[in-house]
Amino acid sequence: MNHILAGCADFKTELSQSNMFDPRLRGNILNVVDVSYGGENGFNEAIKLSAEILGDNKFTQEKRLIGKYFEEI
Repeated sequence: MNHILAGCADFKTELSQSNMFDPRLRGNILNVVDVSYGGENGFNEAIKLSAEILGDNKFTQEKRLIGKYFEEI
């Protein structure tokens, strides 16, 4: 399983390089992105910023469809 590491400022970068970061996860990081928000908004921003890397992942396809649905209403 691959992961996206997102957060504000340099914490995410420092965490990924720290000895405390699980080495099993380090090799599975697809992208490191800087987000402006926390919570659900930050989660959505991280997905948007990583959409090209995620490609046609099922989750991104569903998110795109839901976005189109809300645009229509």
